[in-house]
Amino acid sequence: MSDLIQQGHTLLNYYIASYQKAYNARPMINKNTAKWSARDVVDSFGLDECKKAVDWYFTVKDSGHDWNWYSNNVERLIIARKTKEQD
Repeated sequence: MSDLIQQGHTLLNYYIASYQKAYNARPMINKNTAKWSARDVVDSFGLDECKKAVDWYFTVKDSGHDWNWYSNNVERLIIARKTKEQD
């Protein structure tokens, strides 16, 4: 398994663990399709930035925390977190 695919799995598992911690339940997620978006966001932004974005997502948003929203808006989350850290 390539390193990028493994990092995508790591990110997806990190998101699932964060969701379980917040809601005490597993998210409704199709891991078969989510693994591709996880790989793509890790490829674009790096695993560390993506994990920080997961943490930020669960900190600033009160409910929902949908994987599809996260994977489509990682860049926005990263920018918002970095902007807040600079303030």
